[in-house]
Amino acid sequence: MHVLLTVDENYGIAYNYRRQSRDRKVAERIASIVGKKTLWCTETTAKILGEIPGLKLSQTPLLTAGRGEYVFAERQQIDEVEEKIESIYLFHWNKVYPSDVRLHFDFSGWTKVSEEEFEGNSHPHITLERYVR
Repeated sequence: MHVLLTVDENYGIAYNYRRQSRDRKVAERIASIVGKKTLWCTETTAKILGEIPGLKLSQTPLLTAGRGEYVFAERQQIDEVEEKIESIYLFHWNKVYPSDVRLHFDFSGWTKVSEEEFEGNSHPHITLERYVR
């Protein structure tokens, strides 16, 4: 499974049970990464993604996704399913937002294979990093 996440500069992922932010360009980039493959997410997350051909809904997308499939793990911790993860796409907002939930994940066993910066719709700079085992 390939996991997609968004974090702020402090690895914050949520505040008061809600996403910190969103950006249309991130949704477009996710659609480009996934292509026609399966992308699992929750119903709440699907509302910000728009129409993606392989989009499927699950209350537990990290547990539902299989090998080669994608998961947008918004507001979810990924450490419990690390064995299933093939790669991680980490979008950084390059900004600090209020957060009461942070991503707790040890990247030490992972290799960063790419990093790129792009301009978002509502964020001047968004960084996308990709990690593999």
